Amino acid sequence: MRLFIIAVIFIGSIGTLITVGILQRGVPQMEFRQLVAEGSQYESGTRVHVGQGFVVEVVSRAPGLRFRYGDRDHPESAILVESSKNAPDNFKVGVGASLKGS
Repeated sequence: MRLFIIAVIFIGSIGTLITVGILQRGVPQMEFRQLVAEGSQYESGTRVHVGQGFVVEVVSRAPGLRFRYGDRDHPESAILVESSKNAPDNFKVGVGASLKGS
C-alpha cells in the first residue's frame, strides 16, 4: 500500500512538471525592444515574458504596484507596468527585472 501511494505521488509530480513545461512554452519570450518595436505583432492583452529590462521609475508601491520598465539603451521608450502584487524587497530604480504577464 505504501509503495502504491509513493507511485501515485511520483506520477502526479511528473504530470505536473510536464503540464507546467507545456504552459510555459505557450508564453513567448522576448527582449524589451521587440515588445515596443513599431509594427510589433503583440496586441494589448497578449501574455508575454520580457527579459533584460530594468526599472526606470517607481510610480507607486501600494495599494497596487505601478512602475515604468524599459531598456538600458532606450529608457525613453519605457512602458507603464501595473501589478496587483507587492514589490519585492530589492525593488528600486535601476534594478534589472524581467516581466511575465499581459
